[in-house]
Amino acid sequence: MRTTVIALTALLLMAASLAVTWAQTVSGPELRGRIEQMTDSELVVRGEDGRLHFVDTAAMPSAELGVLTPGDEVAITIKDETARGPIGRSVHRKPGASPRP
Repeated sequence: MRTTVIALTALLLMAASLAVTWAQTVSGPELRGRIEQMTDSELVVRGEDGRLHFVDTAAMPSAELGVLTPGDEVAITIKDETARGPIGRSVHRKPGASPRP
């Protein structure tokens, strides 16, 4: 009986860890910060850690990018990392954030 309980517990823990891993790969990591500069192909974002990040916007929907301006506080879902920097999947203004003056 005890062996069965241990085996079932181990199985449930493995299943839970796989579910967490799957959720992370579906949504991807997130970069939060303030847009410093925008070009046709990238956003320059100062992260909450104070570092500058050059985010490739090629895979991001133009409808999401069109409403952004420098100074906006954003959360960017990252699709992939390259030597140059992250490739964005999507971007959203932080709720309640307003552009800086």
